[in-house]
Amino acid sequence: GAITISELEWAGLEMPDEAPPMNSDAPPSILPQIVDALVAEGWPAPMASLMVDAVAVYADGSGCLLTEAKGWRPLAVALRLPPWQVRRVMVVMLGAPGWTGLVERLIIEGQSCLEDPGVKAALRSTLLLESRSPATAARRAVLDGSLRRKSAA
Repeated sequence: GAITISELEWAGLEMPDEAPPMNSDAPPSILPQIVDALVAEGWPAPMASLMVDAVAVYADGSGCLLTEAKGWRPLAVALRLPPWQVRRVMVVMLGAPGWTGLVERLIIEGQSCLEDPGVKAALRSTLLLESRSPATAARRAVLDGSLRRKSAA
């Protein structure tokens, strides 16, 4: 079943009294859009929602995790998910060097970024261990798409 906030706290993750917004200027609809995007790629809705909320709580305003101690490994233990999976969802949401995460892209580009083949590939990479990392999966999907367009021309 779904994991509750109290179970996360019991597992050793301290939840702030009031969850700070990831970015006070961000429209509140961004996190549900990320949940919906994960669900569209195959995540169960309750787990996607809990994961996105947990990552949001542990990211500071600059999109970085507050401390390594509050990083993806303890979050994976608390969520009872494989560490690789929690790490990939964090990368999809917050980005990685050379790849902008969904939080920032949704703020800048709006919901249309969710149709991007690279974003879809990054989201899918959170489900299969044998997938490439989100950033690599995204780059590969974009590259494959541009190669197909060139060969079709």
